[in-house]
Amino acid sequence: MEEMPINGSGSSHFLSHDLDFFIYEKVENCKRQNAYMSGGVINSMMESVDDITENAKDFNKPLLVFIAGKDKIIRNNCTKAFLKKIGTPKSEVKMRLYPNSYHNIHKEPEYKFRQFAEIYEFIYERLAMTSCVNFDK
Repeated sequence: MEEMPINGSGSSHFLSHDLDFFIYEKVENCKRQNAYMSGGVINSMMESVDDITENAKDFNKPLLVFIAGKDKIIRNNCTKAFLKKIGTPKSEVKMRLYPNSYHNIHKEPEYKFRQFAEIYEFIYERLAMTSCVNFDK
């Protein structure tokens, strides 16, 4: 099967190990999702990254971060460096590494259900801490 390039970052095979997902994106979704981004979109994204980085210390909300161990799209060391800059107390930052995952962890057959469970657990814990509703009944 022909590979679809992603802005010079490599093949769309690096998004997920799930062959069905790759085939769907290649065949069914090809008209709605371009493999390449316009210069304007990229410029806007870069401006947003600069703004987020400059104001990281002002971010103080609980944060759940998933890191794909075999990510070819995002540099994990940059994500970890950013987490050190944010204003959220370290006790409120949960980072989970999925060592065998590519970029789209939620599409990985090995991890997708575990990831959804972790999202649910993270939200449940925060609601239980801030709510007077008893979730155990």
